[in-house]
Amino acid sequence: MQQPQQVLPAQPSATMRALRQALRVKVTVIGVGIVALLVFIALIADLLYLHDPTVMYSASLRVPPGSPDHLLGTDSFGRDVLSRVVYGSRVSLFIAIVVVGLASVIGSFLGLVAGYMGA
Repeated sequence: MQQPQQVLPAQPSATMRALRQALRVKVTVIGVGIVALLVFIALIADLLYLHDPTVMYSASLRVPPGSPDHLLGTDSFGRDVLSRVVYGSRVSLFIAIVVVGLASVIGSFLGLVAGYMGA
């Protein structure tokens, strides 16, 4: 007569252990939340009611931050600073994604060549 096999509980992977450890630190959670919020705002910039970042408002030169019409104020040319920051973050996010993608492709290729050559 065969005895039933004992099923052992699955061990968490190294990735899950690192993720659990990182989530225990409040500063990490806050930092990831801020970055996620900035990425989300950059992605939905067209849906937000923002001024055109390139239009110069001659009546609004150097408006200080906190005004109801321009939350972060305007620069010396009358351009809205908040809209320039949001639309500029879109460009920065795109460049970051392209650079990480290229680095991954180049690094993978070099790793394959090094593995093939026996380095």
